[in-house]
Amino acid sequence: MAEAEACYRQILQAEPNHADAWHLLGLIAHQSGRFDLALESIERALQFSNNAAVYLNNFGITLMALNRPREAETAYRAALAQEPGRVDWLQHLAKALHSQGKLDEMLACYQAVLALQPNDAQVYNNIGVVRQEQGALDEAAANFKRALELAPGFAEAYNNLGYLYGLRGDRQAAIVCYHTSLAINPQDFVTLNNLGILLNELGQFSEAETCFRAALAIRPDFVEAHNNLGMPLRETARHAEAISSFRTALALNPRHQTAYRNLLSTLLYQSGVSQASLYAEHRQFEAVMAAPLYAQQQALAVDFNPDKRLRVAWLSSDFHHHPIARNIGPLLKNHSAAQFEYVLYADVAVLDETSLALKQSADAWHSIYGLTDPQVAAQMRADKIDILICLAGHFDRNRPLVCALKPAPLQVSFHDIATSGMTAVDYLISDIVMTPRHGAEQFTERVVRLPVFYIHAPLSTAPAVSSLPASRKGYVTFGNFGNPAKLNTAVIALWARVLSALPDSRLALKYKQVYADAKVRAHFEKQFAQHGVDGARIVWHGASLEARDHLAFYHDVDITLDSFPFNGSTTTFESLWMGVPVLTLAGENMVGRWGMSMLRAVRLSEWAARSEAEFVEKAAGFAADTPALADLRAGLRARVAASPLCDERARARQFECLLRALWRRKCAE
Repeated sequence: MAEAEACYRQILQAEPNHADAWHLLGLIAHQSGRFDLALESIERALQFSNNAAVYLNNFGITLMALNRPREAETAYRAALAQEPGRVDWLQHLAKALHSQGKLDEMLACYQAVLALQPNDAQVYNNIGVVRQEQGALDEAAANFKRALELAPGFAEAYNNLGYLYGLRGDRQAAIVCYHTSLAINPQDFVTLNNLGILLNELGQFSEAETCFRAALAIRPDFVEAHNNLGMPLRETARHAEAISSFRTALALNPRHQTAYRNLLSTLLYQSGVSQASLYAEHRQFEAVMAAPLYAQQQALAVDFNPDKRLRVAWLSSDFHHHPIARNIGPLLKNHSAAQFEYVLYADVAVLDETSLALKQSADAWHSIYGLTDPQVAAQMRADKIDILICLAGHFDRNRPLVCALKPAPLQVSFHDIATSGMTAVDYLISDIVMTPRHGAEQFTERVVRLPVFYIHAPLSTAPAVSSLPASRKGYVTFGNFGNPAKLNTAVIALWARVLSALPDSRLALKYKQVYADAKVRAHFEKQFAQHGVDGARIVWHGASLEARDHLAFYHDVDITLDSFPFNGSTTTFESLWMGVPVLTLAGENMVGRWGMSMLRAVRLSEWAARSEAEFVEKAAGFAADTPALADLRAGLRARVAASPLCDERARARQFECLLRALWRRKCAE
């Protein structure tokens, strides 16, 4: 290429207006990664040519390499205006439109290609991808299947069909598609990554890890696989390794939002991380991810009437069978429609029974699946939202960066585990126990407090509370049915001290089907063994069951041991409902004080320890008094049902009073 470049430069010295020489010089620069020089050279070619269609197309390709899709779109359209039948150029235009989220126009491009090449399997596959992103899953599936009819060995189409089946919840069909794709192309790192994601969702963490590592062996700089590898590592409490994976992903792509949020949430699972360090990491998230978006904020036309009916947006990807949905369901179901209009912005591909119940409770439901953050913000502005509630911004596919675009005059973080780190978010909702005044935890938001944070509807299908298992078995069984991601080395060490203090006791562990994995069990057994606990004393439950059957496992647990610094919440409620008291260790931040807050709400504050020594002492003391444990167990469900944890109407009123107070404060500013 160096000789060719020198040749073209000689031509240009002799004939500075030689369009082809400028164009070819630009192509050489593009091929060697010098995109700015390529752009400048092709632009010069365009100045000196009357027949510029090819130049315009290549100008667009170079603009795309520079991440300038809007200008690339203009170039491609100009090229196609001169030569409308160029299939490859139509596909280039489609990619530029995809980069801008213009899915309808992208679809029109592919339809134009099919008009010229009606049996193009790749185009049917591409249409399937677009329709999937638009949430039209049935149509997407039909296009993937048509692609496979035309090209039965089309590995990419099998991969895409597998991903779609996964979205629909048909995981076995998804696995079959992924394995078929890999049988055709074993080196397909994208399919390996997608299979890993699915296995991780199924709780098959060892197999998921194997898939991600196989993808990285093929493509070491594959950002998505580095990020995804962190997930099974985190879920099995290998936090340092998980953090390393997330940081590697961020080194490759510093603006990878999901990797950044995964990093921040994983730091909260670790023990020994200072509050100052956590806050600094969140502030860095703002600097890298949110601050560049602040300039895109637009003026809002707001009616600052303090007493008007408020239009409140709830933003989440968790409006389905998910703990967040169960926690906010009572607030939606019992809201005052005369005073508040609740609008749900749902990043949900497939609606389940929980989704439909939430949709019925809300005043409006907008699917934002497939929309970009700017598109979501634009819709909220058009809807004239007064208050935006961002739910659980650290987790899942949630959208905290919508808040950076400030589509509402008042923005609130709710059911998150720490500060958003963003000054664009005005308030964070907590309670007086989780976030005491003058506590160590730091927030960019102003913290406002409910009397009690947690709310959950009674578990109407739960089995009856059993008699105390210790009375039947002659020994105490401790338990924890929470996410093993929370079982860091400090948790294992403290629980081992409890087991050592009670040599005849057992520990039952369960979380979905995770502990069916022998490698996961071995990982935790090794840690307990390092503290002198025989693996025979640990009872592993590996079955993934329906809710009622899952809750029945509490029939064999006397006391639940809470994790720290990330407490349980859903599992704490379930345990209490099944008559099993929870012993918690109160921490410094919100996630370390959920247990204490919930216990206070059911008048069991004595079950919250303030130190590790007190935790062991309380565990031994409570376990020794089996008559008191039996009495507590017999009446605990009724106590929970009568407590603030289940007072749905009162909590809805408290929540609305809080929102109204925040709005009036905003109006007065």
